[in-house]
Formats: sequence, structure tokens, C-alpha cells
Amino acid sequence: MIRAFRCYYEAGLKGHADAQLHVGMCFEKGQGLDFQSSPEAGSRGAAKTGTSTKSSSSSKSSSSKSKKKTSSMASSELSSELPSELDLPRFDFKRDMEQAFSWYLKAAEGGNVQAQSNVSVMFRTGANGACPQDMRKSFYWCERAAEGKPRAPARMRSDAVLAREKMIAAEANYNLGIFYMTGQSGEAPDEAKALSAWVKGALNGSVKAMFNLGQCYCRGGVKGIKPDPDKAEKWLTKAAEGGLCEAQFALGELLRAKHDRIATGRSSSSSMVENVPCNEDSLSILERSGFWFRKASAQGHPGAAHHLEEIGRVS
Repeated sequence: MIRAFRCYYEAGLKGHADAQLHVGMCFEKGQGLDFQSSPEAGSRGAAKTGTSTKSSSSSKSSSSKSKKKTSSMASSELSSELPSELDLPRFDFKRDMEQAFSWYLKAAEGGNVQAQSNVSVMFRTGANGACPQDMRKSFYWCERAAEGKPRAPARMRSDAVLAREKMIAAEANYNLGIFYMTGQSGEAPDEAKALSAWVKGALNGSVKAMFNLGQCYCRGGVKGIKPDPDKAEKWLTKAAEGGLCEAQFALGELLRAKHDRIATGRSSSSSMVENVPCNEDSLSILERSGFWFRKASAQGHPGAAHHLEEIGRVS
């Protein structure tokens, strides 16, 4: 782990944003990192071994010798680039959030999307005194992370890294929507911008953004949004399938309201949905409602058990 840290530390001093992120992670967790576990290391390893797979099975022996030689050369090159013990500051790897923030900020300024998200969260919370609590700066870095534009071109980044950055940007868009909706950025609340940010986040995989969109379409009242049960069900289903407990419960409520509407001609106690059109059988809708209430109950939602009891009496 020390060896991995030394590699990251030296690269970080030279301005490598991804390495600076990993140094920050070392300080945040209070431990070193396994170099081989990083996505970047994996992609480099794949690139090195990719050409060797083209050789035929009849040349296994020579290929093995070649691999050993290559491994020896790589090890030699890596060792020659490591700083000496005297050059490396003597960190004891205790958790140090001030150091973590400092390195995350360097990485964020260098264009690392995950670091931008981390810095935004730390400015929002103050990170237990590691940095000043500053909502404007938190909003600024949240915007940068939501853009999802690392400086390094995509062709230089592995598929795993690109997928992770896409998800980080999606979650940043969810947070950005909260900033816009509440006005915590220091600007006046802007529901249209909040909705736009949540749409971007939802389309890129943020289950929280999906849930917020579903709630908007359930209730309406947000600028540019009218109650739309079909769209509400669509986004709540996506969020529920993504494992979000609140979405599972809300979807159970939505389906229960739909069942009550078509089965008895009356609205349920939930006021979320009005005038729900439906071509489904009411019993199948009730079964789906119970399914999602059970999912929510399994995750500890306090209101799900009550609804399950009611559904049991109805069915």
C-alpha cells in the first residue's frame, strides 16, 4: 500500500489529476490503496497484455519468457521513478480530512469529475472543519461535476472509468437540481433549471433524480409540470427498480391509488393522483402495489406495513 501511495503521490506532485484524487482518498480513508485495483491501472494492464493474446497456443513457452522479461523491465522502470524515502514526506496514514480536501481540490481543478463532486460535498458540509462551509463554492463545483467533462480525452480512459464518471455526473445533476429548487446556491429558486438538471441526472442513471421527477409528475405544481400519472409511474418504476426505498413506497401508493380509482370509482386517501386513466385489471394493479410495498418494507420503510395490511383486507 505504501508503494502504491508513493506512485500516486509522485504523479500527483507532477499535476496528474487522477493521481491527486487517489492521494486524497488515501488521506480520507487513512490508508493506502492497492495500485492494481484502480480502474486506470487495470486499463493500462489490459493495454499491455492485449497484444500478447494474438500469439498462437503453440508459442506458449516463448510467450511466457517474454512476459517474464516484460514484467522485469516494467518493475525496473517503476522502481527508478519512485522517490527515495528521504524525498517522501513521512505520513502515518491517519485520517486527515484537511489533506484530503487539499488533494481533492487540486484534482478538481485539474478536471477530475469525482474530485469535483467530492469538493462540492465538502464545501457544503464543511467536512468537520477541513474546509469552510461555503454554499456558493459547493454550487460551483457541483456545476462542474454535473458537466462531466474531464480534461483527458475519452480515448485515454477505460470504459469502467467513463461509466463511473457518467454516474458521478448524474448524481451531481441530482444535487444541482436541489440547489436550483431550494435557492441554496445564493440565487433565487428556479424550478425550470431544477427540472432540467433532474432530467439530465435521470437519463444518465441517477435513481434519486428519477424519484424526484416521478414526484413532480405525481403532484404537479412545479413550473412546466402538470400531474401525469403515466410519466409518474414510469419514473417511479425506474427508481424503484434501482433499489430506492422511497421510490418503492411512492410507487406502491401510486398503484394503490390507481386500483382504488378504477375498482371503486373513488379516490384513495392518497391525494397524489387525480383522474387516473387505466386499462389494466384492478387486481393486477393491487398485486403490483403490494409487491412494491413489500420491497419498501424489506428496506425498513415505516409506512409500508400498514399499506400491506390494508391490501390484505382488500384482496
